[in-house]
Amino acid sequence: MRIKITSAFLLLIAASTGLEAQSKQLLWASVNYGLAVADFETAKAFQHGPTVPGDTWCYENNSLYGSHTPRRIDFYLRGLTLDTGINFMAWGLKHCHKHGINKLWPVPLSWITQAHVTGIISNVRCK
Repeated sequence: MRIKITSAFLLLIAASTGLEAQSKQLLWASVNYGLAVADFETAKAFQHGPTVPGDTWCYENNSLYGSHTPRRIDFYLRGLTLDTGINFMAWGLKHCHKHGINKLWPVPLSWITQAHVTGIISNVRCK
């Protein structure tokens, strides 16, 4: 529910400022890159093995990064590359004028928002 609210909130901000669609897309992509950095850094800060008996194991669940405790460079190289690809998909949708497909450009951007907000929440809850 929070994810849908976040995505709707970002669209509402962009719409209320009177920006053109291209500017809305750039604003949303910029917010997503900021969320990516927050996601990667909170993951790196909270990932650890059990330090005392009975402690929980906090690790990366996304197999994209190659291990349960990936290096910071892996987060940025793989994560931002994927985000950039999805941003380009949104840009392509925005410029496709067949059958109203250009109205679907917010969908890929909301995927990125949802993934990073969920990641941040998951990271912070793991102690």
